[in-house]
Amino acid sequence: MKSVQTLIRRTAVGLSAIAALIVTGYAVSQSVELRDSNGVVTAQCSYSEMKVTPNGGVIVSCSSSSSTGTFTVSAPNSLPISTTTTNQVNIVRTGTTPDAAVNWQVSGTGCATDSGTINFTAGTGSSKPIAFTTGSTFAPGTTCVVGITPPAGLGGSPTSKTITIVNPDADVTFAFSSSSSTASVGTTADQIVVTRSGGTNGVFQVPVAIAGTLAPSGTLLAGTLSPSTLTFNANSASATVTYTPPSTTPSSPGLPANLLLSLGTPVQTSGPAGQAGTIGSNGTHEVTLNGPAVGCPSPEASVGSLGSGGTVNVLRGSSVLTATYALPNTGTGFANIALYQTPYTPVSGNLVSEIHISKCRGMTANQNNGCYTSSNSLSQVVKIWQTKLTSKLASPAAIAAIGRCYAPASQGPWYINIRVTYDTCSSMWGTCGWQPIWKEQTS
Repeated sequence: MKSVQTLIRRTAVGLSAIAALIVTGYAVSQSVELRDSNGVVTAQCSYSEMKVTPNGGVIVSCSSSSSTGTFTVSAPNSLPISTTTTNQVNIVRTGTTPDAAVNWQVSGTGCATDSGTINFTAGTGSSKPIAFTTGSTFAPGTTCVVGITPPAGLGGSPTSKTITIVNPDADVTFAFSSSSSTASVGTTADQIVVTRSGGTNGVFQVPVAIAGTLAPSGTLLAGTLSPSTLTFNANSASATVTYTPPSTTPSSPGLPANLLLSLGTPVQTSGPAGQAGTIGSNGTHEVTLNGPAVGCPSPEASVGSLGSGGTVNVLRGSSVLTATYALPNTGTGFANIALYQTPYTPVSGNLVSEIHISKCRGMTANQNNGCYTSSNSLSQVVKIWQTKLTSKLASPAAIAAIGRCYAPASQGPWYINIRVTYDTCSSMWGTCGWQPIWKEQTS
């Protein structure tokens, strides 16, 4: 900030007395307040130099100013009819400002025109409420507009807010805030939010039904869900149903598995006569339960390229071969991935070939983190199918039923990790080789 020089004239009380009144602090922490003709603080600044002029004045060189705050308006998106605001609508000060008078105005079809002034003294951030009352009758589309007029240079964003006036006795709609989520064995609970919109009066209970491979007959096979019925008190905006994953991998069903939640018919237990509860467009939520989550290798593996399709360079080397590739994007969402031995590489002793599709770049100790398969075959070592979520297969259960890996693009990126472990082999090249192959599946 540019240096500002302020001239303070000598008065009858003497220069030293003026300095004692307006200057605070010592050494490098000196500061001065600048006031207008009415004595209102208009700025504060710190300074490192003060000089007396030949005509008896004082020059203060300000190197920084503390007038860095702003004023904004804070208000909810909606208010019921006949509401007298207390702390719902506020003028909010952030940072440090001088003494300030902030004017406010209220107008609109949903409230009477009103205005006023709220004074703020110099200091740190704070807020003060604006008091007004919304109209007593409801009509669709009514609003109140609250605006503030801060002193010049102190306006933040926003300085106005439009509030929709609602009928507290209107019908109520319930819906999940999201359509899907994921959970892993041994991790923290999944908090699933159900929202309430419409009238704010009335107490409702909304049952939660379960289905899917985790609850094929309506009984949960792994983990816990609570509560089975949500209670929405008057003026509540949301409630939460909690799915807690099991601490260990269940014997059934196979993972990943899905739990489909659906909202039942709302029942009003108290409130205005004739007020109805309905389920909105997002009346279901799918939880995908994966195996235990583990950390990725450190450092993670470098990623090779699978190219546009077909065979990949042969993997050769010592008795443990590894490679990592990005899961390919395909037009259909499906691809076949295979790992074959190259010709003339007979293996003696033990052989394990593995493919692991996961979010990690490199093999992890926990094969449940993603999709895993292995083989010790000497001909076609291992083959795995992968899919990215499409309209053809809408759930992990449907994908698992036909032997495909559930790896939706929305939860990626995903990686193909390959590991081949063998004892010995005889080969014309001196080392054994394995060849990754992938191809888009078009049907």
